[in-house]
Amino acid sequence: MSSSGIIITAILIGISIYDFNILKKSKLKITKCVSSALITLVFNLVLLGIGALIGSAIFGSNNDYWIIISLILISGISYFRFKGREISKGKIKTEKSKKKKLSPKEQQVEAIKTAAGFGFFVVVVTTLLLFYLKTDNSADYYFRFLDPVLIGLFALWAYKKLSFWGSLLMTTMFIIGKLFMIIPLYASGGSGSSGIGMTVVISYFMIKGVIAAYKYNHSK
Repeated sequence: MSSSGIIITAILIGISIYDFNILKKSKLKITKCVSSALITLVFNLVLLGIGALIGSAIFGSNNDYWIIISLILISGISYFRFKGREISKGKIKTEKSKKKKLSPKEQQVEAIKTAAGFGFFVVVVTTLLLFYLKTDNSADYYFRFLDPVLIGLFALWAYKKLSFWGSLLMTTMFIIGKLFMIIPLYASGGSGSSGIGMTVVISYFMIKGVIAAYKYNHSK
């Protein structure tokens, strides 16, 4: 097994063991601890596959950069998954089960923050891609970092202040930036179908966030 495979295997098993231990300390039945750990393992394997698809679409299939994306997905979602549950009377209660029905304002806040989260994801992936594609130390190369920096700032503005303008500028910069990448690729005969598909998905959530931010800030 390669070093990358060993690292991934160790992380996946480690997270499942952690899940087992925190449930065992909460005095759940061993069977529930084991089943939860197995579910965690399967869930993270799915995330590993998603990360591999995204990484291959962005960086190509002849490198290990997809591992970074997979680990970001696994660690981030595992953190919020474990944080968003509590154990009461021998049962695991997730954040979803604890929540009451969200009001329209709360739904709008959730949509804005989800869009901002995708903005942060774009910043990480774009920055990794720029480092991967580095060919020189020219000013033109470093100028390309302006795009993820601005998207990150707008995403932070949207997340912290629930700003309509932050959401709008973040979404606009992302879509225009991707068009500048996809149109030349398509014109040269490349398909880029995976990248286009991911762009459509991210754009959907960002546009949804813009609409929610407008309603949140302008509705009575």
